[in-house]
Amino acid sequence: MTSFHTTRCKSAKEIWNMLEVTHEGTTDVRRARKHTLVSKYEALRMKNGETISELQTRFTHIVNHLLGLGKKI
Repeated sequence: MTSFHTTRCKSAKEIWNMLEVTHEGTTDVRRARKHTLVSKYEALRMKNGETISELQTRFTHIVNHLLGLGKKI
């Protein structure tokens, strides 16, 4: 099944670019997302009443998203 947007593309490269922007956002969106995640990473502190497991889950979530955006930690 093809999406409406990919049917207008004339090459595999155009389809790939369309899918990349659709699923990952534009360069500016990725940069802003990376900046937000870096801020969360740097400010990461255990919350009152939070378990170590919950903290680890939040930490892992942030790190995995940063790695997915190409940020090396």
